[in-house]
Amino acid sequence: MRQAASPPPTSSSPTATCSYCPRCTPRPTTEAFWEQFAHALAHLHTTTRHPRFGWHQDNWLGRRRQINTWTDDGYDFFAQHRLLRWLTEPRVQQALGPAERAALERLCNRLPDLLPPSPACLTHGDLWTQNVMSTLDGQPALIDPAVSYTWAEVDLAHLWTTAPPPEARAFFDLYADLTNLDTDWRNRMPILQLRQHLAVIAQFTPDWGAADIVRTTLAPFRPPPQKNQPSGHHTTSAPRADHVATRQGGRYAFLA
Repeated sequence: MRQAASPPPTSSSPTATCSYCPRCTPRPTTEAFWEQFAHALAHLHTTTRHPRFGWHQDNWLGRRRQINTWTDDGYDFFAQHRLLRWLTEPRVQQALGPAERAALERLCNRLPDLLPPSPACLTHGDLWTQNVMSTLDGQPALIDPAVSYTWAEVDLAHLWTTAPPPEARAFFDLYADLTNLDTDWRNRMPILQLRQHLAVIAQFTPDWGAADIVRTTLAPFRPPPQKNQPSGHHTTSAPRADHVATRQGGRYAFLA
């Protein structure tokens, strides 16, 4: 697998696991190509383990900064830097009401129950299907990365939820076999893809249905209506941009 549209990695950089590709073309419409990509991505994810989550610097996801502060705990990293960080974005505050924002915090508190523990590995970070290309000689090539060391299933979720073509069906079963995924991995995809849906809401109008998907995913985590209050009426205010997500007593909340 090759990485395109980025500077050539140095020999000391973890991205040296992918060779630099100065040119790429649209990918072939064959199952063989996607099977080759499954082998390449599985190799990347299983041979680049790291003891911490993050990256040596922040980078970009679209037009927004991707925060990559080194973190020892994967659940903390995903909650703070991949989910809750979007709650201060104006478009997200407009799209999601107090109940949805509270539901996201509740979901973050339950991540250890919802997702199995997994090591950090090198990930592309923005692996939707349109970023999967081909080199001139037919090898898989990836463009527009937002790299970090995090859970491998973050990449998988992005591919799974962004309308992969019919010939890509072979990719998912083969990748699951190569990486020993359990049979429940498909059920985890909506939670892992929340990060990307929130990023879309933050940056684009219209959001192509991202807000509706987020609301559906968060519905089981909505707090029950308070007594003596009409349903849908909440007093929780939107977090300010200078608020930070913190974890106290095992729970996440926005504090000044």
